[in-house]
Amino acid sequence: MIERRKMTRNRCLLGARVVFNGRNSTMSCTLRNFSEDGAMLLFGETPYIPQQLEIVLDNRTTLMPVQVAWRRDNTVGIAFPRGSFMAELKQDANARKVPIRPSFQDQTVH
Repeated sequence: MIERRKMTRNRCLLGARVVFNGRNSTMSCTLRNFSEDGAMLLFGETPYIPQQLEIVLDNRTTLMPVQVAWRRDNTVGIAFPRGSFMAELKQDANARKVPIRPSFQDQTVH
């Protein structure tokens, strides 16, 4: 399988919520992996969410604006501003003692 991502993806298992509709609607999800460019969210069912939304990790208050990059069944890929969410994700994963490790090695794409 040829990897198309530019950044290494890190595995994680963190609770989160997406916020949309003028911050009047939320939907719980699980952050399954992330890179500096984006993340993959897993929902309990197929989510009906807009292209532009915000995400917040459970037990946090910082909302991060993100954009939906792709959708597949109950999984959604999101893109966020480069590097702005990484420190918070790593800190939360370390606090929960969840190992973060790349799910694949960097590969050159031709």
